[in-house]
Amino acid sequence: MSTVVYKDGIIACDSQMTNGAEMQLGVHKIGRSAHFLFGFTGRMSVMYPLFDWLCDVEGNTFGQDIPDPTTFYRHANKLDTCGSDDGFAIIADREKRVYGVSTDGLVTPYPRGWEAIGSGGTYAVGALHMGADARRAVAVAKECDVSTGGYIHTLWFEEAQEFPDIVRPYAEKP
Repeated sequence: MSTVVYKDGIIACDSQMTNGAEMQLGVHKIGRSAHFLFGFTGRMSVMYPLFDWLCDVEGNTFGQDIPDPTTFYRHANKLDTCGSDDGFAIIADREKRVYGVSTDGLVTPYPRGWEAIGSGGTYAVGALHMGADARRAVAVAKECDVSTGGYIHTLWFEEAQEFPDIVRPYAEKP
């Protein structure tokens, strides 16, 4: 799996992915749109439909200007293209409301306003409780979780005030 952390308007993730026994680095598991910061842990084939859905929502696909994650729940059957429940997403809006979303469309609000998901999520939550920011919490998870590794990527809203395009997750050569 991996680790994705959101806190105080910043989302961070590790960049390690495994494919069977093969480890790959350089995977971006987080994205940004005009309305959301989002990240995913789990099967990559499930991640892309979710992120595409978030990007389509920006184009008002479901008839709403700024949808909330319950829209994902109502349209989840369009997202899970491989029939797998292997994954979990975190979505934060500009008002710093944070939601967890499973690939079967179940939405969980996080009232504390921050969260960590993935195999290293428990370690990252401990770091967050001790005052770490999102990036530092992923670094702590890297030290403790064998499935979290590689570079740490971060995104936040202020990076692109005009939002000429949407930052989509992708893989790159490290």
